[in-house]
This record gives sequence, structure tokens and C-alpha cells, in this order.
Amino acid sequence: RIAAYAALKDARSDENLWLLRVETARPQFEKFLLLMRVAGGFLALLGASLVFTVLRASTKEREQKQRVAVAPAAPIIPQGLMPQEQHTQEVRALERQFEDQLETLRLRLKESEETYRQMALNASDVLYAIYPDEGRIEWLGQIDLMLGYAHGSFPRTIEAWAESIHPDEVEKILDVYAQACATGEEFQVEYRMRHRSGTYRDWLHKGKPVFGPRRKLQKLVGACSDITEKKRAEARLRESEERLAQIFETVAEAIVMVDTNGTVTFANPAAELIYGAGRERIVGNHYNDEKWKIFQPDGKPVEAGEMPLARVLSTQDAVRGVELSFGHASGQVVVVSANAAPLRDENNAISGAVLSMTDITGRKALENRLAFQAFHDPLTKLPNRALFTDRLGHALVKSKRAGVMIAVFFIDLDNFKKVNDTLGHDAGDELLKATAERLLNSVRADDTAARLAGDEFTIMLDNITEPGQAKIVADRVLNNLLQPITLQGQEVYAPPSIGIAFGNFEDTPQSLMERADSAMYVAKKNGKARYELHEFIPEVVNTTFSFK
Repeated sequence: RIAAYAALKDARSDENLWLLRVETARPQFEKFLLLMRVAGGFLALLGASLVFTVLRASTKEREQKQRVAVAPAAPIIPQGLMPQEQHTQEVRALERQFEDQLETLRLRLKESEETYRQMALNASDVLYAIYPDEGRIEWLGQIDLMLGYAHGSFPRTIEAWAESIHPDEVEKILDVYAQACATGEEFQVEYRMRHRSGTYRDWLHKGKPVFGPRRKLQKLVGACSDITEKKRAEARLRESEERLAQIFETVAEAIVMVDTNGTVTFANPAAELIYGAGRERIVGNHYNDEKWKIFQPDGKPVEAGEMPLARVLSTQDAVRGVELSFGHASGQVVVVSANAAPLRDENNAISGAVLSMTDITGRKALENRLAFQAFHDPLTKLPNRALFTDRLGHALVKSKRAGVMIAVFFIDLDNFKKVNDTLGHDAGDELLKATAERLLNSVRADDTAARLAGDEFTIMLDNITEPGQAKIVADRVLNNLLQPITLQGQEVYAPPSIGIAFGNFEDTPQSLMERADSAMYVAKKNGKARYELHEFIPEVVNTTFSFK
């Protein structure tokens, strides 16, 4: 019985020793800890079973002796054995059974211990147990390899470990240890550990104190890991983020970031110029808030679903080259070219979107100015021949489709050369500008007045339903141009000769203008200061109508 109890106690002691060694190990050793607890429970049950069996055998022995005393009949001894010999064999059989089971547990414990040891040796962390009273440290893991030493050559003493710590951080570690011993709580500290090469490596040190009776410190147990590469990666990431932040702060493009709900989470200084507001007013608001007054470049509103950020958040695809206009409270309008792309988290899920905007207000103004100069007369600002011909072509297509009429006036100033020669080119330019203004005052809003060249002007009447509408405009043009113009203090008359032609289904812009030009020469031949209708009248025109 004593031997069985001692063996059981030794097994439990071994278990407790390993429990202390792994109590601060990394999460991957928790399964081993559970195994140890199960083994301990099994040993306890086995011990209880053994005690119960021994007590039961003793009880049977006493009962048998009492029966012998009461009834001294000769007992039946199986197989010719005496009672004491039978009892001795039962105890021996029980001892052998217990020893077999105990040996099995010891083998399992040894196997688990070896498995745990191999796991520790192949792990990136090393486990330790510091015994302050003894001045030694037990390391479990590749401590020598981590510090650049040959296997087993790094001294297992507190002194050797302390000398390897960076001198500037010894006090910090001692303070952490002192606080942990005072509170009994777990601790964690980072410090630099000297490598055999002379360089310092960053270490992460975790652990907890273990106390004995009367709260006497027995040891410190825990794990250490080399986090040098992790610290370097964090430093690189930090530097990258700082560079990116500097770029965002100084780049000319406006950068705006939003979350999945469309709320602005970041805006750089350039965005303030686009929105016409400070960052404190931009961040926290929706990107399409009404106060931003976002429109298309032509002034039309932008549908909510067509905003670049809305398209990115809904389709998860990048959007490029969208032109938008931002109206400021001051009345200023900023035109931008916007690009948007999704932002993704570490799981590749959409976490928001980023919008970059380039201010193209100046470029658009230049483009508009160049386009205007390409299609307008620089002196009178009227459409030139190219734009007039283009509009006339579209009008002819529409008239054929809708069955309506168009009319073209070809106008020539009769006294322009005389004014130019006598008063000079400046006076001639003033005459041309005054003529253009009077033509614009004579036509309807949908009509087009243009300067072809020199003193030649044209008018296109679009979408007229009866010839009388053309006569009304012709009378108004003629009367306005017959009025004198004051140039250099003199009243000057520049009466027009006007030719009128109606378009037909076979006309081209060139043929219709040629017919109107022919009618203009008829007007000059018949006395000037008048208008004449080309002899061809399309079927859509009432032939009984007469221009006089």
C-alpha cells in the first residue's frame, strides 16, 4: 500500500512540475496542458480505485475471520491453497495490475513530454524559468540559435542573460519584474538583446511570477520571442504611411476617402479648394451632400447613382475621367476630372472608396475658348462658315424628318467698301460689329446669324411653318440695317442686299446657300436695299405667296 501511494504521489508530482512549465506557454501548447490535466484526473481515479480495492480486501479478511470464530467449520480451500496464501496471491495480482497501469501512464507521460519538448524546440519562441535564488535560467527552445551561439554554449545563468540585455533597458526590465512580483500579474516587455555578432535584436518577453508557501517567489516563467523582423516591417510600414501622408498633403490632386456608407473619412488640403470648405466641414459629411452643389459641366444635375463614388461602391469597379462641376458659395465654379477606385481590407472586402480630382477649370476654359474661336468670327463673335454649315446640315435633316421648312438669307452690305476706304479699317470693323448686333436683334432665339467673310452675312430660319414667317424676319432685318450708323462722328448708311431661298428635300447646305447667294445678286441688280426670293419654291411653300 505504501509503495502504491508513493508511486501515485510521484506521478502526480511529475504532472504538477510540467503544469508549472507550460502554464505561460503559447496558445499552441494548450492541448498538451489539457492532456496533462486528463492524465492527472485518471491517476487520481486509479489511486482511489486502488485504495477502495485494498480496503475491500481487508474487510473481506476480517469478515472471514469472524465467520471462522463463530462457526469453526473447515473452510473450502480452492485448488488446495491455505486462506493466507490465497490472500497473498490476490494482493500480488493487484500489485502487478497497478504496476502495469502505472508503467503505462509513465510511458504516456514520457511520450507527451517528448512531444512537448520537440514542439518547443521547433517553435519560434523559447520558454524559460528564472530561479532568482539560484541565479540560473532554464531555457526550453532554440535559445542558442536565436542568439547566434553553438548548441548549448549560451550560459544558463541570470548573469549571462542580464549582460546580453542592452544597457539602456536593464532598469526598465527590472521595474517590470518588480511590479509583476508585487501584484502577481502577468507581464510583457520589449527590449533589445545582444546577438553574438554584436548587433542587437528586438525581443518580446512575456511571463508571470510563481509563488510558493507564504507567497515566497520561487521563479518567473514565460516565453521570449525575437520580433526584430516584425519591428522592421512595422517601421517600414510606418515610414510608408508617413510618406503617403506627406504625398496626400502636398499633391495637387484632391484626395477624398469615404466608407461604405459614403461618409467622408479623409480629405487632403487640395480637396478644400475643390469643395470650397475646410476639412473639418468635409470630413464626416456625405460625399454627395446638397451643400456641395455638384453638377455636370453643362450645369445639369448629376444623378445620385452616377456619381463616381456611388458607382464604385455599387459595382466595385474603378471609374475614370468623369467631369464634374462644384459650385462655391462665392459663385465660383470649379470643374474637375474625377477618378474613383474601391478600397479593400485584409480580407479583400470593400471597406470604402477613394476619389481623386484634378482641377481642370482653366483647361476647360481654354478648350471652350479655342472651340469658340474655331467656330466663331473673332470680330463679331457670330458663328463662322464652318459652324453655320454644320447647323444648316442638321436643320435640313430635321426638316426632312418633320416635314417643316427652313429658309436661308444671304446678306451683303452695299456701301461697306466705300466706308472702309474713306474712314479706315477701324471704322469698317465697327460697321461689321454693329451689323452683327442688329442681325441678332432681328432674328428669333432659335435662328442662327453668321458672318461668312468680309461684309457677307447669313441667317438660317429653322422650323418655320409658313413662308410668311420668313417675310416678317426679312422685313425686320431690312429695316434695321437701313438705319444709319454713327462712325467717327459721322452718320453712315450701309443698306443690305438680301437673297432668300427655301430648303427642299434634295438640298444640301452648299446648294441651299448657293441659291440664296444667287437671289442676293438679283437684289443688287434690281436696285439694292431690298430682298429677293430665289425663283425655286419647294412644294411645301404656298406658291400664291409673293415677296414684294
